[in-house]
Amino acid sequence: MNKKESLAVNVTIKSECQQYLNGVPFRVMHHTGDSNYWIQIADYCSWAINRKWEHGETEAYDLLRPRLAKPELALTDNGDGTEYY
Repeated sequence: MNKKESLAVNVTIKSECQQYLNGVPFRVMHHTGDSNYWIQIADYCSWAINRKWEHGETEAYDLLRPRLAKPELALTDNGDGTEYY
């Protein structure tokens, strides 16, 4: 992500938080992926699910499947053909 994109993300996050937090003070923190194992785990799970849906590759997803509480929802199965990213 370049600086312009990063700034746009921060502006959007702050705007949404201000709208819903009604004056409650907050800070936006961006931690590096190596600062917390849970961030790395969430990233891997997201990557595995993406590989399954975007590329039809299920090897990584199949390793996660026994540990998933529920399979992810196929939100676009009954949609109008729009591709969501």
